Amino acid sequence: PAAFVVRDQADLRRRLLGAQLQAEAASAAKSDFVATMSHELRSPLNAVVGFAQLLAQRPELSDGARREASNIQTASRALLTVVSDVLDYSALEQGNVALDAAPFSPKELTQATMSLVQPSADAKGIDLKFDIDPALSGSTLMGDENRLRQVLLNLTVNAIKFTTAGSVRIAVRHGDDARFVRFEVTDTGMGIATADLPLLFQRFSQIDHARTRQHGGSGLGLAICKRLVDAMQGQIGVITAAGTGSTFWFEVPLPAVACEVQTAPSALPETTRGARILVVDDMELNRDVAEAILTRSGYEVETANDGLQALSTVRTSAFDLILMDVQMPGVDGYEATRRIRDLGDGFVDLPIVAMTANVAADEVERCLARGMNGHVGKPVDRSRLIRMIESKLRTA
Repeated sequence: PAAFVVRDQADLRRRLLGAQLQAEAASAAKSDFVATMSHELRSPLNAVVGFAQLLAQRPELSDGARREASNIQTASRALLTVVSDVLDYSALEQGNVALDAAPFSPKELTQATMSLVQPSADAKGIDLKFDIDPALSGSTLMGDENRLRQVLLNLTVNAIKFTTAGSVRIAVRHGDDARFVRFEVTDTGMGIATADLPLLFQRFSQIDHARTRQHGGSGLGLAICKRLVDAMQGQIGVITAAGTGSTFWFEVPLPAVACEVQTAPSALPETTRGARILVVDDMELNRDVAEAILTRSGYEVETANDGLQALSTVRTSAFDLILMDVQMPGVDGYEATRRIRDLGDGFVDLPIVAMTANVAADEVERCLARGMNGHVGKPVDRSRLIRMIESKLRTA
């Protein structure tokens, strides 16, 4: 190969700048690819998850058919987890970690996490336990509750996944440094051999291929946990040995604050029956599943297959709220929102909620900056969708 010769300092600066621009372009291309693939996978998953949920709710189903519908839901949500892991890791790799610190209850955070995994533990006959330091039980801490839950949930899901019998215990206490709070997830599973420990928390690493083929997984979960804990200025690790079970732990600085936490309501709000909602989406399956969910919830629904049709429809019919897809051919959701706002009185304050497979943090911010009033990610969770709709209807 030709020798790399630097003629002078100016030549060196040009070469370094060229290499930097090339690296930045490659990084941007990678991010665009991951975002596009995430969108393309989430859109059809929205239909799979939505219709499976609607099917499982049909009272006329036999036990066998209901079990089959439940299996479809389980498998599609497992696939969604893999897609989300890839998107999360890409964002973390780019340094795009948005932390949103707010007051939260560590006890309620842990109990909410346990409620998510309790069915999986029950199905395997695993005893799921919870232990919290009394000094923390009634306290309010300042931190990013969603990111903490993401880490704790991942560790707990792994513990249940790799435990065939016995128990999984979640413990919350102060670390050796009183500024830190320590979360521990201890299982009675197979443990991890010392030789395999360096592979933990590395991307795409799976320490036992036979086990991971059996249990599934992207090999990104622990790597994401480490990146998140690092972003929160904490530490993460494991205490384990082959055949003795494992304790995965993480510690993060979470200062106590003197205020009460406003807990989210557990039940769905009563729906504003008869409210008229326009669903805008270029995919027929997504329009159908949204219409089915909303109609069964008591809303009146009309659909549009692109931004132009949405604009024409709102000119001739009155709506209380619009659910707007973002990525559509021709007039996309952003442009459609702008044109609707430009129609003047009656449209400036019309609630428009993005309902899109673009779920990255910067995409959510872009939706709000471009005139939308909220964001719901695909695949659509019915309870989250209903809460979003009702919150916007009641503040309109």
